[in-house]
Amino acid sequence: WLDITTCRPCLPGSVAPLPGMTECTLCPRGTHQPLTLQSDCQLCGESYYQNIAGAQRCKACPSFSRTRSWALPNAVADVTAGGPDAHLQQTELALSAVSPTQCFCQPGYWGTPGQDCHECPKGAVCCMCEESLPCHSSQSKNLSLCDMPKLLGALATTGLPCESCLTGSVRPIVAAGWFNASHLKEVDNPHSLVPCIPAEACRGGPNNECASDYTGPRCGECKPQRYRTDVGMCRQCPQSNGFREGMTVVTILI
Repeated sequence: WLDITTCRPCLPGSVAPLPGMTECTLCPRGTHQPLTLQSDCQLCGESYYQNIAGAQRCKACPSFSRTRSWALPNAVADVTAGGPDAHLQQTELALSAVSPTQCFCQPGYWGTPGQDCHECPKGAVCCMCEESLPCHSSQSKNLSLCDMPKLLGALATTGLPCESCLTGSVRPIVAAGWFNASHLKEVDNPHSLVPCIPAEACRGGPNNECASDYTGPRCGECKPQRYRTDVGMCRQCPQSNGFREGMTVVTILI
C-alpha cells in the first residue's frame, strides 16, 4: 500500500487488491492470507473455518467433523464494495465457513455442530439423510438453499439407513431391529441399546417404536388379536366365522 510516497507491504491477514491503495484491507471472515505482498485472500477449505477478520490461517474443525458447502451461509455481507473479495463469486463465498457451528460430524459420528464428535454406537444410526432435508426435492439438488435451523432438526425419521447420508446426526438414532432400554427417549448410553428378538419387532427411530404387531418391553410381546408363530414372530389372527366353521366340521363328519 502507498504511504504518501513510499510503498509498504501488506502484512499477513491483509491484502491490497488494487495498485496504489492507501491502506491494506483485512481479509474477511471465512478467508485467510499467510503471506505478505498479496492482493487476494484465500478461502478456507473443507473442514476449516475462520470466525475473525484479518486471519493469517484458518482454524480446523473438531476431529471427525467437516464443513459442508450446502450448510454455509453466504459471506457476501462481510465484503464491502471494492474490498479484497469483491472479485469472488457469491457461490465461492458461500463455501467459506465463518463459525465452528458450521462443522458437522461426519457420517457414522454424532455430536453438536462445532463440538466433539463421537463414534456411532452399535445398534444406532448416526446420519442426516438428504431425503429428510427441508430443501430436498427429486427435481432439485440445490442444497445450498437449506435453512440452517431446519437442517439441525432434520434428522433421520426412522432407524433405517439413509439413501444418501450427508452428515452425522446430533444424537444417535435407534436402528431398526434394536431397542433403547433406557427410560430416556434419547440414547444417553450406548449400553442401553439391546437387539430385538425377532429383529422385525423393533422399528427403532427417534421414538423407539415397535412394529405394528408388537408391544411391551423390547417389543417382545404380541399385541391383542395376534399369535406367535413357530419362529417367534407375531402375526394377525385369522378372522373366523363360527357358522361356517361349524358347517365345515359337520360336512367332514358326514
